[in-house]
Amino acid sequence: MKAWTLSNYGDSDSFLENDIQKPAVDSNQVLIEVVASSVNPIDVKIRTGIAAIGPDLPAILNADVSGHIIELGSNVCSFSVGDEVYGCIGGVKGSQGALADFVAVDYRLIALAPSKLPLNESAVLPLAGITAWLALFDRARIQRDQWVLIQGGTGGVGHIAIQLAKAKGAKVVATCGTYDKCEKASKVGALAAFNYKTTDVQYWLNSIGIEGFDVVFDTAGGNSFMSGLEALRIGGQLVTINARSQYDLTQAHAKGISIHAVFMLLPLLTGNGRKRHGEILNELRQLVDDDKLKPLIDISYQFDQISEAHRYMESGQAIGKLLLNRY
Repeated sequence: MKAWTLSNYGDSDSFLENDIQKPAVDSNQVLIEVVASSVNPIDVKIRTGIAAIGPDLPAILNADVSGHIIELGSNVCSFSVGDEVYGCIGGVKGSQGALADFVAVDYRLIALAPSKLPLNESAVLPLAGITAWLALFDRARIQRDQWVLIQGGTGGVGHIAIQLAKAKGAKVVATCGTYDKCEKASKVGALAAFNYKTTDVQYWLNSIGIEGFDVVFDTAGGNSFMSGLEALRIGGQLVTINARSQYDLTQAHAKGISIHAVFMLLPLLTGNGRKRHGEILNELRQLVDDDKLKPLIDISYQFDQISEAHRYMESGQAIGKLLLNRY
């Protein structure tokens, strides 16, 4: 089969097209003929070596996949050959990623793809959608009418988080880095969206007339994490997907804030909790098919443009998701 492999961790030009052995399935796997994948910030961090969790070289990267099942392991009874599926399935230590013609996948990590999306577009949802779900529902357990702040509202995770929180009945506000991004965040469901480069936390709170948010979802870390602490009410919750820094937690102590860190790739790395990913994918499919969730796709690339796609992700210009079609 064809695979786009990484020859060394570092530069985006290190991807090479190669012919390699088609994978065999074990008893708890299915073999997927790949239709599409997507590029996530963590894929870039793995490629550069910043996140040292990548497969052995030559490495097949990228976590998200959509495609058709062409073979079933002996223990798999919940899927059939020909099923259209999607999932976040590999590209980390011990698991082949999606940049290949075929990939063998633990059946617990996948679900039937949404019917309201083209199969290739389903590939942009798994990692970002599962991350947002874990943050908002499994950790913060947001409720109807709570005030929820999504920081990075047009990022791959952020724009999905806005839609999930809105579907729950929360009152959703977003922060973004440009006025254009603020406008797009409003279009996907934010009641208000603020440019964090030109406004401050007190301006956000004054503008919507509250003393603090019930929940803040920080998708960026750094200054975003700190402004999130400031924006919370007493007893509020902050969920972050980028806690790889040192922070002064004085505000968290003073307000009695709960802090949650989400690292959604842990089930792929440890083997624990994989069933939950499949369950969440089924929930996401239902929201898509009920017209309550739709991913924003910025640019579509092909697998042989993987280096270009990674460079664009690194530029910080992306709005929503980058789609990777095998052909």
